[in-house]
Amino acid sequence: MALTPLLQVRRMVQRRSSADVSLGYLDLVILIPGFALWAAYGVASHDC
Repeated sequence: MALTPLLQVRRMVQRRSSADVSLGYLDLVILIPGFALWAAYGVASHDC
């Protein structure tokens, strides 16, 4: 998950533009599943 933004960076370097970088992509594909995984971990370890 931490390496996923590198795909966007690679795309920016290849195209020499950040115009097609999707902030929605970052929110929906990276941040929300990451939050869900941490929440599931907390529930499974009875820390919540």
